[in-house]
Amino acid sequence: MSLDISGYDFNQLTLGVSLRRTGGEDSSLGIDLRNAADQRMLGSRWYEQIAAQDGEWTYFEMRFTDFENGLAGIEPWPKWTAEDWNSNSPMSMFRLCQSANVAGTIEIDSFVIYNEGADVQSLIDEANEVVDRIAAIGEITSAAQDEAVSAARGAYDALSESQQSLVTNAEALRTMELAVRQYKTAANVVAAIDAIGEITLDNLDQKREAVLDAREAYNAYHEKYADDTLITNLADLIAAEQLIAGKRADDINALKALITAIGEVTKENSAEALAKIEAAEAARDSLIEKYGDEVLDEVDNLADLEAARAKYEELNPDYVLGDINADGKIDASDALLALQHSVNLTKLEGAKFAAADVNHDDKVDASDALMILQKSVGLITEFPAAE
Repeated sequence: MSLDISGYDFNQLTLGVSLRRTGGEDSSLGIDLRNAADQRMLGSRWYEQIAAQDGEWTYFEMRFTDFENGLAGIEPWPKWTAEDWNSNSPMSMFRLCQSANVAGTIEIDSFVIYNEGADVQSLIDEANEVVDRIAAIGEITSAAQDEAVSAARGAYDALSESQQSLVTNAEALRTMELAVRQYKTAANVVAAIDAIGEITLDNLDQKREAVLDAREAYNAYHEKYADDTLITNLADLIAAEQLIAGKRADDINALKALITAIGEVTKENSAEALAKIEAAEAARDSLIEKYGDEVLDEVDNLADLEAARAKYEELNPDYVLGDINADGKIDASDALLALQHSVNLTKLEGAKFAAADVNHDDKVDASDALMILQKSVGLITEFPAAE
């Protein structure tokens, strides 16, 4: 195992190991102190006769200053000092190895590093309390266990690094945290579906946002966990969506029927056709508001509505031919405007230009002014029809 002991007093550090031997009476344990960066051995120590009785647990300690410098190449090997340590790396690795005695096995129960003078048993007891706290949680079955799991995490994080190494079920705690997170996320999805409430054909429009929110929450959950067993009311969401999908199809068909009902637009039926066009356009706008622009892709006769509107406007322009100033009558003032435009004293545009071009030659000149004047005094009753 590796440990960063920078900032600690090397001369006060002690290594404690709890272990037992089974078989191999002459078994011994080698502990190498190495530089974690390059695996270079800094020192080693052999612990002989690791248990008084075969199969019994025993605990022993060794101060860091008792490690011998295996790199010196001289006998006896000198002890490591704080100065020697600082000349290398604050990151260290402890490698435990057994002597070449295949008849015996050595088991390690705990591995602790502490400052000299510390109450080692108290440190171990604190770690064991966290082990018991995690074990007491048991299987995660609801989001309500979040409080117990969070408390266990807080207790674990409060331990020292060495104590944490004694918490044998730390990985189980992590698994519990992931499980609680899933239960909490699932609970949020269930709540979002419950928020839809009773849904009927009469309140579909009011419930649509709630259904969309529930679907978004479910999709986010399912993408991460792919497990629907915790979404106990998923059937309610699906039923609501099916009801909305049916209403959507009905709304689309209703719009298509309104468009079909417009039929051919002529000058004679313009008023009736306009009412039908406006009804279809209102239904179209309502459809977009409910379902978004993409819903129009499902209206296969939408082009007929656009064509009907264009035909109506062609037959019913938003101006009166000859009434350039749009005052409701055709008189000399209109003729004057056309004449002024023809000599660049004014400029007619848009509807005013269209009203002035009474002979439909795409320009406004003296001939248009003359026709307007003639119409105003009754010399002509109609302007030429557009070709």
